[in-house]
Order: sequence, then structure tokens, then C-alpha cells
Amino acid sequence: MCPFPEWDGESIRNGSLLRGLAGRHAVTLVTRVRDGREQHALARQRTLFQDVVAFRFPQQTHGAIARRLACAPRLWPLPVRVSAFCFQEIGLAVRSLAGSGRFDGVVLDHMALAYYLSFVPDRFDGLRILNLHNLDSLLQYRAAGLMRSRAMRLLAHADAMRMRMFEERLLGRFDAVFSASNRESTLLRARVPGLETIDVPNGVACVPHAAERDASRTSGRMLFVGTLNYLPNEDGILWFIENILPIIRHRLGHAVLTIVGHRPTPRLHRALGPGIELHESPERLADFYDTAAVAIVPLRAGSGSRHKILEALASGVPVVSTGVGAEGLDLRDGPHYCRADTITAFAESVVRALQDERMGAAQVARALPLIRERYSWERIAGVASDGLEVLAARRAAARQGLVSGSACSAPAG
Repeated sequence: MCPFPEWDGESIRNGSLLRGLAGRHAVTLVTRVRDGREQHALARQRTLFQDVVAFRFPQQTHGAIARRLACAPRLWPLPVRVSAFCFQEIGLAVRSLAGSGRFDGVVLDHMALAYYLSFVPDRFDGLRILNLHNLDSLLQYRAAGLMRSRAMRLLAHADAMRMRMFEERLLGRFDAVFSASNRESTLLRARVPGLETIDVPNGVACVPHAAERDASRTSGRMLFVGTLNYLPNEDGILWFIENILPIIRHRLGHAVLTIVGHRPTPRLHRALGPGIELHESPERLADFYDTAAVAIVPLRAGSGSRHKILEALASGVPVVSTGVGAEGLDLRDGPHYCRADTITAFAESVVRALQDERMGAAQVARALPLIRERYSWERIAGVASDGLEVLAARRAAARQGLVSGSACSAPAG
């Protein structure tokens, strides 16, 4: 999946990691681009890489995926999300490059692309690494509960089960997995004993030493940022609009919800009303953080970790989130953000944040040192790079040991 432009969680994670890794390693990127915008954005980052091999496949509709599956029985046992990313041309490129003898490792991004491990030749002597954004089966199980009909929930649960089987079958074939949180690393090792994991969380590009509250911030402005056709995001903001926002606006009639993101769905458009603004695919997010009094993360499903919470706090904006929304981050309810899991609690927490600016400012001030220490992309990319170097050194030492052992066991002449 194309890491540029960095407009959603996946591309932000990929782009940031690649910048860090490319500073210490020679990287060849194999990717799919969906449209001209991605192609141009990738071209602007071309100098990061030793080489770029890009295949242009347009965004697929559900119908197009279904038609492709109907013609490819070998893909039927795979989870739908995996089969949607199975392109023979990409697989053949992976096979050719991995078989060339020029590379010390192959990094496959996302569980959906783990399928391409089957194209890496058995003779390939380098590292096989998987970069996980989420624990996909957990994400799918949770998302299944959000489906509107029983039939859709049953289908989603069945696909989540296929994803879990796919994970457990493939994860043990990787030398290591980059995991988005320590919690998910623990879950992965419980499922696949002996699995090597490296915690590579999501982060933020720039973490200030102090965040100043801008005078232009509007006391009643709430901000939600996210990819809007991602089911947990769509469900979360609709849950907020339908159940929580009316309580807040009854208490604070001037309160305004600003929604910012890509690909808003028809359901979201239909839910818009008084006191709600929608801004699709803006050039700059900073303008919205500059005027927000509180950032909301009303997620009821998901996995991995939310870099938008870190981004809000780094921008000086206090956060109200569900427990699921803040999962995977080493932030504590109270000192760093407000956790609220029910309609009433979420509404009360947002009202309190809008009315008590000093409380929010104190939370931001306490969170910034932690974010700077653990969640700057510079540090995170360094952790990933160090992990790769340790694994490579360990493999080289093992190989040397095998050579030495072979020599020592040779019969005397």
C-alpha cells in the first residue's frame, strides 16, 4: 500500500517509518498506487529510496473484489481483506527482488500483505519481517459487533475467524513482527509461542517541549479527526452525534463539532445537522487543532494505537477518549487525558473540558514529556532500525557458529 501522501493512519505510520529506515539502510520500495495523487506524492519522495517498483491498480469496489475472487478459487480460503490485496504482479516482483541476492531482508507491511511471503524464495537468506498496524483478527471481531444486521455480523465474525487462522498460520514464518503496542505484542506471543516481536508504536513527527494555548481557540469547539470510511471511525462519530452531542449542546448551546477527514460516508453526510461542520481532506490539520478546545475519540472498536490522540496532545489540545480509543498508548486516564466509555460520562467529560481550560492544559503539560520520550517518530524509527540490526547480527553470528561447528566436527586426517 502506498505510504504517500500521508493522509491516514496507515500511510502516516508507513511514511514515517520509511523515512527513518531510509536514513540508515538502502531501501527498495514495492508498492501499489491507486491514483494519480498517490503516484505524484510517491514521485516527490523518490530520493528516499534506492529503487521504487510501483504498480498502478485503482481503488477496488466491493463488487470488483467479488468478481476477482469468483475467478480465483485459490483465494477463497483467505480473509476478504487479504484477498483484496493479492496481485500477481506484485508477488512476482517480490520473488524477483528477493531472489536477486541483493537484499538482507524483506519487510511486508500489514497482515493483508503477509500473503506475499509465499513469493519469497526458500533460498532467500535474509530477514522476513512483518509490520503490523493492528491485530487484524481482534479488529475484525470488534468491528463485527458494529454491523447493522445479524447476517452481516455473522459474515463478519466468520471472516474474523479466517483472519485469526491466517495469522496463526503465517506469523510463525516471520523472523520478527513490528507490533503497534506492547499489549498486542503480548497477545501475539500468546498465540504464537516463540514469536519475536518489536514494539513499534504509532507516533507524531514533532513533539514540542511545551504547548501554548492559542488565543484563537474557540471555547466550544470539539474536534474529531480520522479516516471517515473506516468502520470504527464512522461508528464512533455517529454514536457521538446521535447520543452525546445533543446532551452537550443542551448544556452548552454554542458548542460546535468539527469533523475532519477523508472519504466521509453517505451515512455521515446524512447525520450532519446544526452545530456540526465537516471538512473533507484539508491541506492542513494544524489550522483545526489551533482552534479546537478539545479533541474527541469516541471509538467503540479498533486495534493498534491512535496517533491522533498523540497528535492532538502535541498540538496542545486535551483529549476525551473511550478506553478502546486510547488502547495501546502509555497514557493514563486523569493525568494525561479523560477516559469515558458511556454516553453520560463522555458528555460530562467533554463539557468539563470545554469549561475548564486549566484542567486540559495541565493534562497536555503532563503528557508532552511522555510523548516526547516514547512517541516521536525519530525515536520509533530508531527502535525499528536497531531491532533489524540486532536480528541481522544474531543471524550472522548463528551462521558463523554453524560454519565453525562444521569445521570443528570434521574428522582428523
